Order: sequence, then structure tokens, then C-alpha cells
Amino acid sequence: MRVVIEKIVSQGDGLARVGSDVYFVPGVLPGEEVEVRELSRRKNVVNCELLDILVASPKRVVPFCPYWGICGGCNLQFTTAQEGVRIKESIVLENLRRIGRIDTSSFHLEPPITGESRGYRQRARFQVDLRAGRIGFYARGSHEVVDIRNCPILVPALNTLLCDQRDRVFSVAEQTGRGKGVITVPVLAGSDGEVSLDDTPVSISVQGRMLRASAGVFFQNHVGVLDRMITFIQHYTEGNRIVDLFSGVGTFASFLESPSRETVAVEHNASCLSFARENLEYTRFFTEDVESWNAVAPLSSVDTVIVDPPRSGLTPIAHRAITDMHSQALIYVSCDSATFARDASLFIQQGYRLERLAYADMYPQSSHTETIAVFGRNG
Repeated sequence: MRVVIEKIVSQGDGLARVGSDVYFVPGVLPGEEVEVRELSRRKNVVNCELLDILVASPKRVVPFCPYWGICGGCNLQFTTAQEGVRIKESIVLENLRRIGRIDTSSFHLEPPITGESRGYRQRARFQVDLRAGRIGFYARGSHEVVDIRNCPILVPALNTLLCDQRDRVFSVAEQTGRGKGVITVPVLAGSDGEVSLDDTPVSISVQGRMLRASAGVFFQNHVGVLDRMITFIQHYTEGNRIVDLFSGVGTFASFLESPSRETVAVEHNASCLSFARENLEYTRFFTEDVESWNAVAPLSSVDTVIVDPPRSGLTPIAHRAITDMHSQALIYVSCDSATFARDASLFIQQGYRLERLAYADMYPQSSHTETIAVFGRNG
């Protein structure tokens, strides 16, 4: 049947309505008229396969990657980088309205934080099929590995692994595979071209400062966007008592600490803490998880809390620990707009107000979102 795409929703699918039925279609843009085939239906929600584009959007472009449509990544590469940013910003705002019940005219929407949309990614997870001898990423909609020799969004050092140093990747996969067919090998490129495929450290230049990390810990994948996010966070951090929750290797704290500030980093992952101790000089560490640390060492007077939780967002206990600190400013970094909308609503109920929001294009070419929100405390 034919449908007209109304908008793009989370995960990057297009949404169309016909009567009371809602259709989800991959690979489309707002305003396009398309021909689809029904794949599955649950009540009035229909998942579809795209058959043909009858009326294309003027924002549609030819994907630049030869693996597009086969590889499961970069599901928005068929539009311009600017339109991708606009679409993802609109997804964040819609989730705030729909999930959080938040009036999006009540806060200031900052200009998007953007960077290069090609050759930017210094962190990835290679899928290695030892039996078939393939290295790459999963195919769209399956766990079959697409053998990739060059990925246009990766930094050159990671593409060297895919092309000229494949034996190095296979060696790591064989050491950790233990007879399994497909092994995930995380990789992280340092600014000097060195690459970590395990716990070996590399140095990454952020705003002219070298931070230590490895493929075995979390680090943001787009340094250009990270630079601008840090500037944003620095600008809206208030006071001299700072708490950085889910602090990882100390990325944010390293740009906030000083001899005149009391900075606290909370992180339970031992590997992250090992790097944080290299990256930080004036920060006090708590090696607890966020849910329990404030019971061990409560802080009743805090100026700014920085929180960068996993995709699942904050637990009720973490919410309570944060609100019990009564900070004047709360800066929330999120990689999932749905859980962020839920958490933002709870903070508003608990006496905070959402003041500013910026969409950060940490994942160009894909539907993944990243946001930074600034909350102030009422009263």
C-alpha cells in the first residue's frame, strides 16, 4: 500500500498513519510518499518493509558508503548531515513532550553541537567472524558479519585495522573467543595513530589536553563534538563544589577541577578509575556505584552535579541521591532521549526546572541521539 511519512521517530523509522493504524517504515524521510509491504502487525501498529519511494524528499541524497543498505550502521546516511541533525533534535523534543509531559517552549533550545560527519569515529566495536574470516559490522537486521575493508566514518587508524592489519584483529578475537563464532572486538584510536584493542592505553587529545583511556573502557566516539560539549559544560557549571557521577575516565571532571574547587568523581568501574587517576589531579574519588555512594559519604551542599548515565538512565535511588544534594545546577548528559525525558520529568517534579537543552551530534549518519540539559533548582 501507499503511505505518506509524517515524521521520523526513535530508532530512525518513519511514521505514517492510515485511519487508526500507525505504520513504521525504515529508510524514509518526512513528507515522502512510499510504497510499503506489511511485515507484522500488533493491533493497530504495523511494521513495514519499504518497497519503493514514489515521491522523494528534496533532503534525500545518495549514501556515500558502498556498504550502505547491507551494513546495519548509519541508518540516516540517505539524507544530509544538516537534515539528520534536525530530525534527531526533533526526536529529542518529541520524547520530552510525549514521555516527559514537558512543555518544550519552557526552556531555551541551544544551537546544535556538531562536528565532522565523516572520518570522525575513533571508537568502535568490530564484529569478527572467525569461521568465515570476516571483520566488520553486523548486517542490517541480522547477526551476519559484513566484511568491511574501509568505513567512511572511521578515523584512518581504525580503517588501517580493517584493511592492512586484519591479522591483529583476528589475533585478539581468537584469544578472547574461546571457540565462539562471532567475537566483538572493541577498538579505540589515540590521537597519535596508536590503537587499543584491549586494555592497552592510548592518549586522546581533547582541547589540547591528553587523556588516557583504552578500548576496554567507555570513551566518547567523536572528539570534535566532545570538545564543544566540554565547553558547554564548563560554561554552565556553577560554584566550587562539583560532583561528577558516572565519571568514567574523568573526562568532564578533568576540565572542571582546580586547586580552588572541591571536585568529586563517582565511578565503580576499576578500569575507568585507574585511568581517571592518571587524568585527574585535584579530584577526590569514590569507588562506589551511584546508587550507594551518597549513603557512604553524603554531601549535603553541592553547587553543580554532572551526570552521564548509561542508556537505561537513572534508577529511583540515584534520583534520590542527586536531589538530596540540593545542588543549584544539574547538568545531565544523555545518550537516550526516551530515558532522559523520563528522568527530566522526575527532576522537575522534585524541584528542578529545565533551563537549557542542546542536541549534540555525537553519532552523525545514524539515528542515535546525544543531549546535554541544564537544570536549575527552584527556590
